[in-house]
Amino acid sequence: MDVSKLKIGDRVEFAEDTFVQVTNYETDISKQQGTVVNFSIKANDPEINTHVWIELDEPNEHFNCDEWGNAVQFSLFEDGIHDGGTSVNYLKKAKLLLTEEQMIEILKNKKINQCSKEERDQVMDFAFGSDFMESDNKGEKVKITNKPEVKFLVTWNEEEYSDTKPRIVTMSEFVDDGIGGNWNIEEDGEDTDLGFTIENLKNLKVGETHTVYSPFGWDIKISKESE
Repeated sequence: MDVSKLKIGDRVEFAEDTFVQVTNYETDISKQQGTVVNFSIKANDPEINTHVWIELDEPNEHFNCDEWGNAVQFSLFEDGIHDGGTSVNYLKKAKLLLTEEQMIEILKNKKINQCSKEERDQVMDFAFGSDFMESDNKGEKVKITNKPEVKFLVTWNEEEYSDTKPRIVTMSEFVDDGIGGNWNIEEDGEDTDLGFTIENLKNLKVGETHTVYSPFGWDIKISKESE
């Protein structure tokens, strides 16, 4: 992470094996998340930030007090240049998290291709859920062992999402996702270009395609594969 670009309100997730300074000892905050809440400035040059304060999401017994406000202090310079705080090397290993507002903005304005791989992974998890993104059967047909089920082939716009493979989705999966879930399904009777309804899917014949912008502005095509 580029620590020089941190600003108030930025969200951070710390890496594994992150140990922060508490007076004369250290404590482990690996994989915890927090928010940038303050900076310390150089005494003779207020344009230079020497330290950053990151408030942890979860109360920490070592920092959750009036003096610290549940915030951890990190130096923004190499060890020894400015005293105090936890080594900047731990902060450089942390991951900058996108806020929900930032991810919605990326999706609505189709800026996914401008994101880094780390940012793209966060946006995809936000839009479709980590279970789907971590599964190995994206783009493969789902094997039904109990009874035949209506299946759809979901295809993402190749120009915008070239490495997102088509995926087979059953009617049950759409129904279980529910109104306003990851697929942005709308109530029957509502019909906008930003979503679709279960009724839209039921009315499709095998081989027909329903084109929508979902979720949050993504171009997708839903083709009925079987009854």
